[in-house]
Parts: sequence; C-alpha cells; structure tokens
Amino acid sequence: MTLIGRRGSNVVHGALYEYLQNNDLNSNTWDNNRAHLPKAIIHDNRFGGRLGGPVIKNKIFIFGNYEGRRFNSVSQVTRTVPTALLRQGIVQFATPGGTEQLNLKTTAICNPAAGSVGSTLCDPRGLGISPAVAQQFAEMPLPNTPGGDGLNTGGFFANVPTPVKTDLWRDSAG
Repeated sequence: MTLIGRRGSNVVHGALYEYLQNNDLNSNTWDNNRAHLPKAIIHDNRFGGRLGGPVIKNKIFIFGNYEGRRFNSVSQVTRTVPTALLRQGIVQFATPGGTEQLNLKTTAICNPAAGSVGSTLCDPRGLGISPAVAQQFAEMPLPNTPGGDGLNTGGFFANVPTPVKTDLWRDSAG
C-alpha cells in the first residue's frame, strides 16, 4: 500500500465537487409494488472541497479538506401487527369446518366448575379487551401484506426514513 500526501506550494490550490443521486431515474422496488406503496424518495447529495497554500512562503503550508453528505434514504421494514378483528377483542381460530370467532367480551364457553361448559361468561365483568392493550393496538397500523398467522395477525410493510448526515474535515499545517 502506498500513501501519498499533498505537498506545500507557494501558490493557493483548491477544488470543489458534488455528487447527486435522486429518485427521478430510479424505479420502484418489487416489495413496494407488492404492497402498493409509492416509490421511495431518495436524495443522496455528497459535496466537498479542498484548499491548500502558503502560510509563510517556502516554510509553512496549510491544507484543508471538507466532505459532507446528506442522504435522505429509506429502509424497508416488515412487522407483524394485529388485525382489525383482534383490535375489537374478537379472536379467530381455525377449525376443521372453517374459522370460528370468539368475542372476548360476550363468549360464554368458560366455567371454573368442571362439567358445565358454556354457563359462565369468559369475561364476567364484560370488559372485553384490556384498555391498555386496545390503546397499544390503536397506535399500530393495519396489516397491508400477507403475514402473521393469517387469522389474528397480519404483515405490515413500510418504508421508514433513515436519514444520514455527515460532515468530515481535516486540516494540517507543515
């Protein structure tokens, strides 16, 4: 490996540059198309410059370099979220005959005493789903892709912003 550094000069020298990539010429991803999501916005801007010259002629020189990046990128995420029915406190079960739904608030198949099924409500106070759980469910998005168990939970796919901002500089004197 060979490293070469800049040498001092009695003349001021410098350079500027910029690189830009945006989504105008990019196509949508397969995952976004499948979830019916629009093309993610991408703006990748890299820029910088360098400048060097004399501090004291033929003796001391200074050199500086700066590079910045602003990259408003996105990351694709997949999560499992509750279905609309589960948010209401209705749990679904697969049975040999199809699907059975049980409303946690009104189902009467529970009984602490053995032998008499169906004589006591599963939720004797009639509260249904816990208010704290219902609040958490309300903050979650609805499923938009296949996933989860397909009954009480589904898949959620989204583009999440993951911006990058960097500023790098180096200066030296010699």
